[in-house]
Amino acid sequence: SVTSNVNHSAAFPTELPAWFMKLLTKKNDIVLDPFMGSGSTALAALELNRNYIGIEIDQNFIDIANTRIVMDSIIKNRKAITEKNLNILADIENKSCIYAFFLKSSSSLEKYSKSRKLLYLGITNRGLAARELDEHLKDGKTPSSSFRRSIGAILKKKLKLEVLNRRLKNPKYDKYRFTKKDEIQLTDWIMKNCFLGFWASKERLSKKELTHLESKISELYKPSLNLDAKTKKFNKMAEQLSKLRKECSDEWKNKSLNLIK
Repeated sequence: SVTSNVNHSAAFPTELPAWFMKLLTKKNDIVLDPFMGSGSTALAALELNRNYIGIEIDQNFIDIANTRIVMDSIIKNRKAITEKNLNILADIENKSCIYAFFLKSSSSLEKYSKSRKLLYLGITNRGLAARELDEHLKDGKTPSSSFRRSIGAILKKKLKLEVLNRRLKNPKYDKYRFTKKDEIQLTDWIMKNCFLGFWASKERLSKKELTHLESKISELYKPSLNLDAKTKKFNKMAEQLSKLRKECSDEWKNKSLNLIK
């Protein structure tokens, strides 16, 4: 039913407001919905290149509407991770963004994801290039990327990845890295098997506002690789994934202790 995914007793399909917008408005016009509810009017307006103003008093439905609007943008912007598409991301600087990695339909990540499912959700106020290009998609950046550490832990046996023994003064063993050749292999797997989508806010949002949106999206869409303390409760695979990551941490720790001996 049209209400099954938005928990609103009077939800309607976006085709309904879209029909009226085509009839009564032009491109870039402003559409007012004084009872926004779950956001169907806003989604129709965005699809037809109209602006919108939505009014709603129930915070629960405000959250649902915002979540649908953001995810609609992320899915529409979802693209393969290629040099051409990454160059587009490089132009999105100093904006409040929510980004997401999805598994391609032809790919498998064992029990941790089905094809095209949301894998990982992240937020940034730095723009997309500084975050994605320099952390999630670069060889050697695994210690800075929870996404890379999770993918690496899941595929460790399949790809025969080896944790690098780094000799640091005060090592944080949960921030492990793989050997140079295995970091290259991990990046290659991500580039070939994942889609990346994003939403960029027109206005700069506070960290609190971005975190709230991230939490609400995680609650509805349950990304299978998110282990952030605030959102891991929505991930039913969190405990098993944490165990795999601990195995990688322990491998590095044991190597370091053996060197000391």
